[in-house]
Amino acid sequence: MEEFKKIIGKIPANVIILDVRDPEETQMGIIKGAKNIPVNELKDRLNELPKDKEIVVHCATGMRAEMAYNILKEAGYNVKFLDATIQIKKGGKYKITEN
Repeated sequence: MEEFKKIIGKIPANVIILDVRDPEETQMGIIKGAKNIPVNELKDRLNELPKDKEIVVHCATGMRAEMAYNILKEAGYNVKFLDATIQIKKGGKYKITEN
């Protein structure tokens, strides 16, 4: 969780924050600079993600992020995921709690 907070505080050029929540969820708020690809679309949209960057995946509870992690890892991406509950509000403000 602390590493995730540090990364999203100032996203490094070699990192992509991937939000795998559904579009309806992201309308309530999304982390500034994050890319949204719902987990159920991820396999069909892998071409949108570069393999030369680290991808840090999150969702609302960690469950879909873990699913996305496995899809990306199997496809050869450098990937990590947030295994925690995150609530994101308009403007990108967030609250993270351990699962």
